[in-house]
Amino acid sequence: MRGNCVCIGKRLMMRTQSDKKMSWERNVIMNNKINIVQKSQAINAGKIIYPIILLLTVAFITFFILSAVPSYGNENIANKTKTTTNKEDTLPDMNEFIPVDTEPVVTYRHPPEYPKIAENAGITGSVYVKALIDKKGNILKSEVYKSSGYVWLDESAKDATIQNKYKPALYKEKPVLYWVTHKVDFILE
Repeated sequence: MRGNCVCIGKRLMMRTQSDKKMSWERNVIMNNKINIVQKSQAINAGKIIYPIILLLTVAFITFFILSAVPSYGNENIANKTKTTTNKEDTLPDMNEFIPVDTEPVVTYRHPPEYPKIAENAGITGSVYVKALIDKKGNILKSEVYKSSGYVWLDESAKDATIQNKYKPALYKEKPVLYWVTHKVDFILE
């Protein structure tokens, strides 16, 4: 009877151990299911949050890039809004009519330097440059009026124009500011 009892006892013991093992496995499975559900909820939340964070980051970077880049084309607006007390202090607009009795006369024309890159590539062209002559005959400002289509030629023509010297324009026998337009040709020989 002892053997039976032991056997029965072992069986009961084994059965309780297996029951414990099974209940432990059920708990692990249930915990894993809960973890999976929690992870999927976090992933779903991430599907919403991550694009928003990405969008805000792109907007933030774009704002700072655009605020750091100088605004081109607004120079005229800044010049027009500038208030001056003396009318002679303002520079005339490039297209403004300026009455003169005597046109300005070139006293020294600086030869333009042919850009090496354009020369090596066989590029030729003509650039029309407008230059503002002050009351002493010096160039205050020059701008490309009609481009050759090549930046190198345009910049070289503009640089040469700045160095030109003039006898100033006269109105009622007084020197005045005056815009002149001249053509700079780049021809290969």
